[in-house]
Amino acid sequence: MQKVVIKKSSGNFGLYKELDVWILDNFFERLKGLMFKKELIQNQAALFINKNENKIDSAIHMLFMNFDIAVFWLDSLNKIVDKKIAKKWGLIYYPKSKSQKILEAHTEIFDKLQIGDQIIIEYS
Repeated sequence: MQKVVIKKSSGNFGLYKELDVWILDNFFERLKGLMFKKELIQNQAALFINKNENKIDSAIHMLFMNFDIAVFWLDSLNKIVDKKIAKKWGLIYYPKSKSQKILEAHTEIFDKLQIGDQIIIEYS
């Protein structure tokens, strides 16, 4: 599983300058996602990358989740097109606009990113 760093194009995430992120881009990683994790530290996140930019592939479920998360949907240019707090055991969440990437983060990050913000993904 590849790890990357995500930064805001301007500012930071409160106490953190960046997020430590797992890239989930194959079927099995995407299927498991954050399910069954006990907790998520504030500066950790998961980034799901779809092959196509659309609403259907960007839908998520929260079954078997032990905590709520902040979900940010990104377009192919890493611009946030929608965001929601997804509640544990929620059935389905999907973006209002088509997206290619889904960033799942700690709920404390929710107010730190807004629709229209651009994020920077730094691959190592």
